Amino acid sequence: MYTLWDSKEEEFFKNNAAILDLWSKIRKENERHPLFDLTSFEQEKQALQLAELVLQCSLVDTSSADKLAESIAKLHEFEFHCFHNMRGRGNSKLDYGLLFFLAFNNARSRLNMLLLKEKKIKSHVTVIVPMWGEQNRMQSKETHKAGEDFLRRKVNQLDWLYRDMDAELMDWNLMFVDDGCPHGSGKEALKMMDGDKDFFTDSIRGKISVEFLEEGLQKIDKFKNDANLNNVNDSRKGGAVQYGMYLALNRKMDAADKQHFVMYTDADLSTNISQTGLLLADITMNNESQQRQVVIGDRYEKGIFSHGYVMGTFKTNEVALKLRSIFRGHLMPPFKKLYDTQTGFKIFTKQCIERVLPELKEYTGMFDMELLLKSFEVSVRAQAADADAAKDDEKKQKEAADVDVGEIIYSTGVVWLHSTEETNFGEFTDGVFTVEYGWKHYNQLKEMISIYNNNFKDSALCDKQWVQWILDLSWKDYFHLCQVVYCQGLDVYKWHPTLDDLQKMIKEEKYPEKAPAFVEDPSKK
Repeated sequence: MYTLWDSKEEEFFKNNAAILDLWSKIRKENERHPLFDLTSFEQEKQALQLAELVLQCSLVDTSSADKLAESIAKLHEFEFHCFHNMRGRGNSKLDYGLLFFLAFNNARSRLNMLLLKEKKIKSHVTVIVPMWGEQNRMQSKETHKAGEDFLRRKVNQLDWLYRDMDAELMDWNLMFVDDGCPHGSGKEALKMMDGDKDFFTDSIRGKISVEFLEEGLQKIDKFKNDANLNNVNDSRKGGAVQYGMYLALNRKMDAADKQHFVMYTDADLSTNISQTGLLLADITMNNESQQRQVVIGDRYEKGIFSHGYVMGTFKTNEVALKLRSIFRGHLMPPFKKLYDTQTGFKIFTKQCIERVLPELKEYTGMFDMELLLKSFEVSVRAQAADADAAKDDEKKQKEAADVDVGEIIYSTGVVWLHSTEETNFGEFTDGVFTVEYGWKHYNQLKEMISIYNNNFKDSALCDKQWVQWILDLSWKDYFHLCQVVYCQGLDVYKWHPTLDDLQKMIKEEKYPEKAPAFVEDPSKK
């Protein structure tokens, strides 16, 4: 059917004709291919139908724990083989779409759940969903053009993932938290659930709650006594997430030996939470060192990102993100091995949340960064305390003191779609690395420098030579560097420059002729 397939793709679809048939039907029916329409419940059903076929394909064998592990690895290898081949062929000749890759991710997530079940690893996941201005998006598309029907669909996503699982072994609950929404998102959610008892049955309602930050401010000491949170208007998502975490910690578990994990995700459907099994596996059975306290979804380096009709992010965004990752890793050591820290899809151990929650002071746009930094900090302190407690046991002392920066906060690849309806995100640029786009990312660098000064200025984990160069980097030199990297067309995922490499790019490479004219202060344009 597709003349550009390689032999591996041809063999797979020859052996799995049902997947090809359904995928061909999906492509034909969806005019907005490859953009997954987040307002379409039908497309989500198609993705799950495709995932069910992937679970039955020739690469999958569920007969034992070892076979399950092999199957997960095979699906991952084939999925990204297809993705990289498609990217190499160019977006003008797309033969796969986001639904295709989401189906493979969901299938791997489900197989991970089956493997956790096989290994009898007990867990309960509390999923927190902060809400502000979501009164339209929670409606169906028939009711509002931006409606994603996210209450029902998030339930469906988790229900699909956990189906046929023994609740005593693995279970979940979903917590929607109104962040002080002036449009009454929380009340609208309750109204919707009360009005549809066919879907929101007693058994489903037992797994769902709607909470209000306003109530937390009135009765929880942490919030009542915090000068940074005088009222709900002082919160921008951070208050809702932290109140949800407080409630999650106080939730009674049905078994003392069941591990409790706390996750939060955005209200929109950019991240399909049927992928939860991928994060849960990496914080439990794949966590051999037992050092991981946080696992976050990665859209760019390990995952698949889509914006509009581009699979994978724009080249301009790739360059900006790569440089941000390099600079952030040197200014903030906990993030040295992380490429994407801002995805609204993160899971934490209960122990991590217990330690970190009392120390959190940020409730606005930077709360996410503070949460990760503090999670690292309290985990290092806990390991140091373990090492001190194990003074008489040399082996235990070495294990406790051997902190791996890249393990405490780990990342897992997810499929993610930029929500184009009622979004709070800025637009990405393609074709040219504009002055405005560069200025935005340069100011983000300044924010990172502020975090460095407040948290890591005296840290032995920071390379002082690198840090000093970043501190001295001017807007003009930063923009010059961006243009050189962008215009040379470097594969940034395989590009690992030294400090000397970057210095030479600025000093020795001429400013590209096709680059836009430099502007000294874009804020005055």
